[in-house]
Amino acid sequence: RAAAQNITICAGFAAAFGDKFNVVHAIVEPAGRVLFQRKAFRASTEPTFLAPWPDPARTPFEVEGARVVVVICSEMGVAPVMAEVARCAPDLILHPSAGCMKEIELIRADRPVSPEALAFDDNCQRVVDRAVPRIREHGIPRMGSNPVGFDGETWWPGNSYGVDAGGTVRLRINGENHPERMMGAMAVGDMPLKV
Repeated sequence: RAAAQNITICAGFAAAFGDKFNVVHAIVEPAGRVLFQRKAFRASTEPTFLAPWPDPARTPFEVEGARVVVVICSEMGVAPVMAEVARCAPDLILHPSAGCMKEIELIRADRPVSPEALAFDDNCQRVVDRAVPRIREHGIPRMGSNPVGFDGETWWPGNSYGVDAGGTVRLRINGENHPERMMGAMAVGDMPLKV
């Protein structure tokens, strides 16, 4: 598909790592080259069956002349990872982040709406609001992406965004906590890579 559409595809998955799993992103380039970025940090709030990769190195790649690196979920802000990001000097950071929802945050027709569900939109916006000053500080645009739907165990809200180097939100897909309204979505816009 990458070759047919002349696009670069980044897709995340869990790979066996010892007796646990490591989160990995495959980067498939139009010419057929496949690169991998492994997650080098596990937050205390993340499942214990996940294990961090011991090397925080980034795997830079190019998309139409822009140098890109991937920082996976809770790696963002972790000193060794961010040092590697700085060493790579990217024009853009892709930040696949799997912020999930608890059942109590869902709005369902067969039950009263909980306070957690009512706070959901504000919580999604806070994710973007917290990202903006960090992006301004480093001067590197960021694309944050979140899956949407239910995987059999966990609900994912699809809360995604793109913020330019100056801190302006250029792309936004709001999170969704009505299960019957969850669907794949795409935002299209311009992302200047410099301030």
